[in-house]
Amino acid sequence: MNACIVLCLALTAFLANAVAQYETCVADTAIVTGGTPGVTVSIGRDEANEMVQITLVGPPDVWFGQAFDGLGMANNYGFIISDSGVSERRFASGYEAPTELATTSIVSSSIDATNDSTTVVIERPYSATDAFDFTPIFGTCAESTIEAIASIGQSPGFTSEHVSVGFGTLTSTCACTMFSTTEEDATTTEEAATTYETCVSDAEIVTGVSVSIGRDEENEMVQITLVGPSDTWFAGGFDGLVMANNYGFIISDSAVSERRFAAEYTPPTELATTSIVGTPETSIVGGDRTVVIERPYSATDAFDFAPILGTCEESTIEAIAAIGDSASFTTAHVVKGGETLTSTCTCTEPEDSGDNAAFVCVYVAALISMVFGLQM
Repeated sequence: MNACIVLCLALTAFLANAVAQYETCVADTAIVTGGTPGVTVSIGRDEANEMVQITLVGPPDVWFGQAFDGLGMANNYGFIISDSGVSERRFASGYEAPTELATTSIVSSSIDATNDSTTVVIERPYSATDAFDFTPIFGTCAESTIEAIASIGQSPGFTSEHVSVGFGTLTSTCACTMFSTTEEDATTTEEAATTYETCVSDAEIVTGVSVSIGRDEENEMVQITLVGPSDTWFAGGFDGLVMANNYGFIISDSAVSERRFAAEYTPPTELATTSIVGTPETSIVGGDRTVVIERPYSATDAFDFAPILGTCEESTIEAIAAIGDSASFTTAHVVKGGETLTSTCTCTEPEDSGDNAAFVCVYVAALISMVFGLQM
């Protein structure tokens, strides 16, 4: 009996953990307010297993639909809930009926219908063939919003057009942080971080983009921390107050790229050989993305930090920044600016090693010995 009780308790705990694995990122957002009820959506994520849980609530007696990746029913992805169950579909151009996916991404689904509403719970991976990719929102947090649409039909079967339609932008409240994969890696990262002395602290180049610069004097390394928006690309650069003939970084949904800016109004090209050491650390909190880049003072075709951080021959750096209007680096900037940064770090000339002094002492001793030898 006791063994049975223990087994039951363990099974209960296991099931409780399984149910609780989804973290709510979008909570009960109404897309269509017309109808009784309208259509609401909630979205949760299972970060460990890269799974998404979509909960839809709609009317009990007619079909309804929900889609993502657009504010109109064209070229996007979603679900139709009808008397035939749940179907996963791709919406083509406007005014065409959506077609079912050849291969469904749905791992499980459940329908709970009452007299007042129909609740559908769908589970699927972040990404799948021909399905909307939730990874940039819930996996990497490169984006924080999802365009969504919903509609309500006039019959239980999906055989007629909608009578109500609505759209809106959903905002995820979940945050993503990049962690080291092992305890050893985490310790190494922490130790490396303590070697950097801050020379430029949280300097705003343009509204929405700031930079901090630190140095590891012993190993002649520089650490550049850029903070910008999480939902659009942004850039930070050095060696000029305009985006021409200088050097910098583009941060987009494709990660961090090190680039050389040519003439003004010419898109920057990636460096043939990157100077970046390791993989830049990226974290997103709220609407801000923070990127930490480490590289040597000097490198081929990259800006040379040695005169500022190594020898202190110079104390200022001209810097530029820009913000785009899309997550990917495919459009021109909408905001740009430049500022002159001042380093607060100082450089101390290294002391003589003592080799010269030792040579002088040996030379004098030899000279004295020679003089006394001649006198004798």
